[in-house]
Amino acid sequence: MPGMPSPVKYPDPSPPMHEGAGRLPWLVLAFAVLTGALLAIALWVLRAEALRAGEARASALSQVIVEQTSRTLQSVDARLQLAAAQLDAAAAAGELDEPTARRLLQAQLSELPFVRGIWVVDPQGRIAFDSATGSLGVMLADREYFQMHQARPDLGLYVGPPVRSRSTGRWQLTLSRPLRGGADRPHGIIAAAVEPPYFEQLWSRVDAGANGIVALYNRGGRLMMRSPADEKLLGRDLSRIPLFTEHLPRAAEGRFVVTSVLDKMERVISYRTVPTHPDLVVVVGVGYAEMLAPWRRFTLLAGVFWAGAMLIAAGLTLQLQRQGRIRRSSERRFRELAQAMPQIVFAATAQGAVQFISQRWVEVTGTSVEDARWAPAGRSACTRKTARERWSTSSGCCNRAWNCSTRSGCATPTTATAGSCCAPCRSATRAARSPPGTAPPRTSMR
Repeated sequence: MPGMPSPVKYPDPSPPMHEGAGRLPWLVLAFAVLTGALLAIALWVLRAEALRAGEARASALSQVIVEQTSRTLQSVDARLQLAAAQLDAAAAAGELDEPTARRLLQAQLSELPFVRGIWVVDPQGRIAFDSATGSLGVMLADREYFQMHQARPDLGLYVGPPVRSRSTGRWQLTLSRPLRGGADRPHGIIAAAVEPPYFEQLWSRVDAGANGIVALYNRGGRLMMRSPADEKLLGRDLSRIPLFTEHLPRAAEGRFVVTSVLDKMERVISYRTVPTHPDLVVVVGVGYAEMLAPWRRFTLLAGVFWAGAMLIAAGLTLQLQRQGRIRRSSERRFRELAQAMPQIVFAATAQGAVQFISQRWVEVTGTSVEDARWAPAGRSACTRKTARERWSTSSGCCNRAWNCSTRSGCATPTTATAGSCCAPCRSATRAARSPPGTAPPRTSMR
């Protein structure tokens, strides 16, 4: 309304109580970034360890397969040499005929349960003797093992590629060596047939994983055996795969990661040549995804826990901010109410430190709010004396020293100067000595 004074707006005399509230979200964000980075580094290190462990496992499996394969080939070769020596002895004694040869070959065959048959091929390529019946005279001059021994008379044990038997129709791996009988050139070839299921049964004891493979190649890139078995792949020429074009020419053994051209599966490959038969290469492949499966499960679990912890931290931060806003709003309402009251209103901690005092203090005492913030032990009478002196001076009355009686916090008690003061000063004295928040007594000015 016209003529009415506008309300006075007092500055907020209380110190800020929530200076760190605005920094809390940034602190939580920095903590999330830091812990996330540390977690990512730790997971990357664990991934590298998982790959190294998988590669070491593949290498160990390839060593086991090489030893098993080498022992199998050596046992067959030993029986072939023994059978060849017995046949040569029978021929020298003039006792070698078809029944005698069959009996000698069957005796050696009984010691090799994984060998299907043993036979002898004459220099023209026909079967001369056989552990089984019904195949004498069958022409085998087109077989690779026969041609290899003809081309290389000094060749010892030769492991030929898988072929289908002309008598049984099943796949077989042929191991052969020449019959010399003391002559420079061989007068025949003795051979044995090993069926692939034996190697598959032997290799199945080695756990290469659900997506693992075990394979036997020759140096020319021909697939000799494979587990799990796939007859459509046996004998296939794979000389253009990275094993033969890149890795095997550089080292006789090694490891690498490759996607198979046969089943499109990514694997860690460990390969080794067979020491007793350098023309053969054993390959063990372990599924790359399977190798990292435990690490991925751990990563998922760790990520879920980290995300859950960050969500909880974010929720708590939001709740603290909400509580802070509510508290600050309550404090603002308290200050507005305190400033509107005619009494002096103040708030202090349990130790006595003043946190808030209303503007009424300035109106009554004539001193600033800062002068009212005494120390916890202070409520100092010396401070009160200074305030009274200022009030007395501002009132225009006599400027005399006020009694600063002994109180806690005073360094030295003093006494008032002798003499009397005018009536307004005496009234001011009583007002200054009255408790805070009470109105000073009225003084008659007659």
